[in-house]
Amino acid sequence: MPKANIHYYFKNKPGLYLAVVSDIIDLWDGTFSQITSDDDPAESLRHYIRKKIEFSRQHPQASRIFATEIISGGPNLDGYFSEGYVQWFESRVDVFREWQRRGKMDSSIEPAHLIFLLWSSTQHYADFNFQIASALNKPELQPADFDTAATTLTHIILKGCGVV
Repeated sequence: MPKANIHYYFKNKPGLYLAVVSDIIDLWDGTFSQITSDDDPAESLRHYIRKKIEFSRQHPQASRIFATEIISGGPNLDGYFSEGYVQWFESRVDVFREWQRRGKMDSSIEPAHLIFLLWSSTQHYADFNFQIASALNKPELQPADFDTAATTLTHIILKGCGVV
């Protein structure tokens, strides 16, 4: 994008930065937003985990930008994590609660914490890529490593939720 266009659309660097971080969150949340209580929990969770792991593989810098912002206390995200975000999050929790009510998911699971687990476990492969590659004695992670991670996380989460 030409520099003139950047100046036209964004008044300053913080505005540009907020747009970048907002786009990252929207990309992550887009897949999660599509899940409904009428969907099969196993298929929905499997699809979501794969998409998030793939996002971590293809866009590790995006995840690190977001992580840095959050670790810093989210100084640029006050407006983003407002009432609208809380309502969106509660609607996601409600989907899981409805699955539980219908007997499709273990009722001992606290949905909010399951969502946090999904977020953290899938982003870990982007944020801590260096550590994982080092532990596996590899110069860098390969697509097969991400596939193995997705398969393993999916198995553990689906069994833990009682949906398989």
